[in-house]
Amino acid sequence: MRIFEAKAMPGQGWFQGYWRYVAAAGCVAMAFAIRVSLDPMFGHVSFVFSVFYLAVVLTAYFAGAGPAIFTSIASAAIAYWAFVSPPFAFKVDPEALTSMAFFMLTSAVDIYFITGMTRALHEYRIQKLRAEQLADDHAALFREYNERTTHHLQLVSALLQLRAGEGADAGWSDALTEASRRTMLIARAHRNMHAGSVSMIDLSVFAGQLLTADLSASGDPDLSIEISGDAIRVSPEQATSIAIILLEWFRFVLHRQTGDATRRIRLELKADSRGYCIALSSPSAVIGERQPADTLSRQIIQASADQLHGHARPVPAMEGLCFELVVPVLPETDPIIAAAIVPTTSTLH
Repeated sequence: MRIFEAKAMPGQGWFQGYWRYVAAAGCVAMAFAIRVSLDPMFGHVSFVFSVFYLAVVLTAYFAGAGPAIFTSIASAAIAYWAFVSPPFAFKVDPEALTSMAFFMLTSAVDIYFITGMTRALHEYRIQKLRAEQLADDHAALFREYNERTTHHLQLVSALLQLRAGEGADAGWSDALTEASRRTMLIARAHRNMHAGSVSMIDLSVFAGQLLTADLSASGDPDLSIEISGDAIRVSPEQATSIAIILLEWFRFVLHRQTGDATRRIRLELKADSRGYCIALSSPSAVIGERQPADTLSRQIIQASADQLHGHARPVPAMEGLCFELVVPVLPETDPIIAAAIVPTTSTLH
């Protein structure tokens, strides 16, 4: 979840602490300097308070109500003392005092509305940021829900198709095939609900993150994962089926590791114009007892491989265990983007 942080709006924190009053004093000094420079044009006793309105407005906007009140009082006193005849002397002039009272009243109204406006804008911005954060969080949850739903529907479709091929009754087999087809259509509709999910996936990065996360969950820090081979990019639908197969193989191999200090699992990717091959092997794994031919894990692997129109099988190895998934490029499917590169090896812990 994104951490919410609201920055201060104008009039609500551009200046902090005593710097607000330093800024207010600077505005008063600026207004006084401007009024002195305009003295030859205005005459010494004309437009006494007009220039100081600018100081009050700027202070109210950038520093808040307190410094703005200070600015209005200081401006009124300085303007009355310096620009009411006789200048730079204490005096009692009813007309000038009346103008100063109107200046104070107008400044109070300006301060009230300006600080209220900036406060309202600040609160609006906070609410807007919170709404955007909530919308982003909901969108992330929806994307995760959508992906999980798609994966489960795709697995159900594969199992239905597998059972349809085993059925002796033609009507029952046709019904399961149709159910599998409709389930796959629903899965694709779920995936297409989010535009970002249709982009191609780098298989080496995807497999590395997948296996590393599963290894972390297993609590085996001494085992290393090596990924090497060609750059292969697959569609999200293919990535789902590949992930199911890889996880089944990975857990099978993981539970058969020896106490060898150099324990490792290798994942090799090969691609050419005919398709691609994924080989997962571990020289530090022990074959152990033969597994039953019709376990749920084997059925899941076979169903997922059928979705890819490929073949998943164990292959002979000089030591340890090795599994291989071969997926061809079919004319009726989207072409696989695969580019051969110089074989490199990366190790993930």
